[in-house]
Amino acid sequence: MTYAELPDTPPNYISPMESSVYLDDNDGPQFSALLWPGLYRLGNHNNPGIDWALSVGKPPVYSDNNTVVTITMKHWDWSNGQPI
Repeated sequence: MTYAELPDTPPNYISPMESSVYLDDNDGPQFSALLWPGLYRLGNHNNPGIDWALSVGKPPVYSDNNTVVTITMKHWDWSNGQPI
């Protein structure tokens, strides 16, 4: 993995279970997207919009006069091959 950090803001703690002792504006936001992907990935080859290939969720389906939204997740596996 290649990671570029902001000037004068190196992370000092990397863990999925963040301790309040180490949690600050530098560590949390920088690594949370790497550890927990969002439902939808924004940006598609430098264009605005949703990149469906990299998104965890499938496109939403609207029903009942657009008052109900159903979101289905794609099939994903943990690093050991077990399904999520």
